[in-house]
Formats: sequence, structure tokens, C-alpha cells
Amino acid sequence: MPLMVTGEVVSQRHLNKLNAVVTEVLIEVPANNVAIYAGANIALFRQLEMVTGWEQCWKFIRDEAILDVQFANAVAYAGTNINSKGEADRRIASDVAFFGPDDVIVGVGVGVNQEFRSANTILDSAIRQLIQVAREDILLKAA
Repeated sequence: MPLMVTGEVVSQRHLNKLNAVVTEVLIEVPANNVAIYAGANIALFRQLEMVTGWEQCWKFIRDEAILDVQFANAVAYAGTNINSKGEADRRIASDVAFFGPDDVIVGVGVGVNQEFRSANTILDSAIRQLIQVAREDILLKAA
């Protein structure tokens, strides 16, 4: 079941998870948002692996300075196949359609990239909050 969780990052504040949107339609991350995705082939019971994948993808974006170099002032996505989350399996792209149904993905909108590129604490917090929203949504669907 595909999953997208997105939320707007507002100036000098953390993402408000009450305004986060959960959908089963994987669309481009809005300009002022960050988003996490799970492809259509990923079963909800693989929640722990999804969380690990999202965390790895965000750390890849942050630690490799993807927003500062290759994707400065652009939308950026990092993803990895949930079945092989090794360092060599991480990929970056400017289009969410680049990734497949077995991928977990983190997306950073162009507006967030421009304004918060170096604000790792704000973006770390935003990604963690989206992961929490995703976990709560998965638990509700399992009930």
C-alpha cells in the first residue's frame, strides 16, 4: 500500500504535525513541505524497516550535503529499496517518479531547501515528526 506523509515547515519553527497530511497517492512534495514515502509493494507490517529507511535517507541528504551542492535551490529526493538498504543502494533524484514500488523515500520541497538548507535541527525535527505521524497512521490502519 503506498504511503505519503507530508507537512509544511514554517519559518524558524518545527513542522506542526497536526497539519501533516497522510495519503495513499504519491505526488511531488509541495514547495514548502518535507515528505516521506513508502512504495506500493511495501506492506504496513514492515513499519520498523520503513522507519529505518526514512532515517537513513534523511541522514544521507544531511550528511552528504545534498541540499547544499547537487540540489541547491531545487526539490530533492533520497530513496532506497526496503529490501536492500545498504549505503550503495541509496539514490537521489529530482523527481519522485524515479523511485520504484519497493522504495522508501524522503523528499524536500524547493522552498524548504532554499530557506532551511543549513537548518539541520529544524529539518531533523520535521522528518522525525512525519515518521511519528506515519507510525500512528499505520497503527490506526492495523486496528
